[in-house]
Amino acid sequence: MAIADASRITTIVPAAIAPAFVRIYEVVLGLCFLRNRLSAATLLFVPHHLVTFLTVAVVPSLAFASPIPFAYDTFGAFVLKNVVFVGAFLLLLAHHGYASSEAAVSRKATGE
Repeated sequence: MAIADASRITTIVPAAIAPAFVRIYEVVLGLCFLRNRLSAATLLFVPHHLVTFLTVAVVPSLAFASPIPFAYDTFGAFVLKNVVFVGAFLLLLAHHGYASSEAAVSRKATGE
């Protein structure tokens, strides 16, 4: 059943080239982080992780092992790892001054 569900979500990129596409995409994303290009990294990071989490919402049978409710299989562990990456990404943005709009407005109002 999970194989049939997986075939529904591989319509954007053909299954034959999807692994290579994801590898190249993640290498470019990593290079953006290494070269401190956070705006480019954000443009790559956000859609990549939205699609990852969307997969869990649309096809939860890929993420959870069948016999035990809410037990992760390999794909579920991959998604859980990405939750850690999102947290690290938010910390990185905060550290480099990409604050929320409220903080930017308050800094402008106080003249900082």
